[in-house]
Amino acid sequence: MLFAAHQLASLSIAELGNDHSMTNTIKSFVRTNCIGCGCEGSIIYSGLSDRLFGAPGIWGTRKCSNTNCGMAWLDPLPETAEIHKLYQAYWTHGHPGTVPAANPEISSLGKRQLRRFLRYVLPWRRYALQSDSRYLEGMKPGRLLDVGCGMGEFAAGMAKLGWDAYGIDFDAAAISVAERQTGLKVEVGSLAEQNYPSESFDAITMSNVIEHVPDPVETFDECFRVLRKGGRLVIITPNINSSGHNIYGKNWRGLEVPRHLYLFSIQSLKHFARKAGFFEYQAFTSAGAVQSMLSSSIEIANKNGEIADANVVLSANLEKIAVMMGRQCGEWAVLVADK
Repeated sequence: MLFAAHQLASLSIAELGNDHSMTNTIKSFVRTNCIGCGCEGSIIYSGLSDRLFGAPGIWGTRKCSNTNCGMAWLDPLPETAEIHKLYQAYWTHGHPGTVPAANPEISSLGKRQLRRFLRYVLPWRRYALQSDSRYLEGMKPGRLLDVGCGMGEFAAGMAKLGWDAYGIDFDAAAISVAERQTGLKVEVGSLAEQNYPSESFDAITMSNVIEHVPDPVETFDECFRVLRKGGRLVIITPNINSSGHNIYGKNWRGLEVPRHLYLFSIQSLKHFARKAGFFEYQAFTSAGAVQSMLSSSIEIANKNGEIADANVVLSANLEKIAVMMGRQCGEWAVLVADK
């Protein structure tokens, strides 16, 4: 069983959420201890419901008591076989007929030159400023796997840069678009289900994916197995210690109850990388798309009947400055790990 190696408590059933007309329930279980370090977690939120897509359930959030870890998780957690019910009204990754961008994550020449200068004057931000191609900047093109590829915009862009790009996603509709419009080699399902041969890829990217998977330990281990020696894993995920979470609390967009099963800190990302066997890794935060994240948090607060009277532009700019100066408070936690 998927969770057999981890500490589980008694099973429970999550009650109906904000759509009381729904009659189905989500089978779930209580997890009191951190899946990463094993320490006990304390409840930081309770009575939460899905204010974005109306998935059923009343949920809570726990956070690990170990300050060297600090990850958080949904409690109760849905059983693996039930997770698909949380996505029944979820958006798909793009719309039919949309043509993926030729190069979706490459900065303009001016921005690249500015970042090169900033890497010189801000050496502690060296890795964070190498953000083109999802932190694959400077790597020789090889075999790339984008986990959670959606309709394939990133992988298609990387293929045009010379990468042999592959993609996987749980969303069959998105995969259909990616296959039809990009010609990429794409598959439906989880990483483990693909059963790739060991040392198959030179790079694996996961952008806003690891927080959705039911077993991050298994996912990290599988990434390590299928990466070649010298290969790179890049993970981008909401940062539980972000300024946005500090401001908006239970209304923070990054929580995304109940689809975000685990929420990471940079410390917990390092722990998972080390545990999986990566010999060199960097973890830091990013303030990319911060204004969008904060604006969405305000919308959630309003749906909860709360007034979130914050200056989004000011808050976003303050966060960007703080991150540039080395504070780990960006909306996104980033791991760059080399095998």
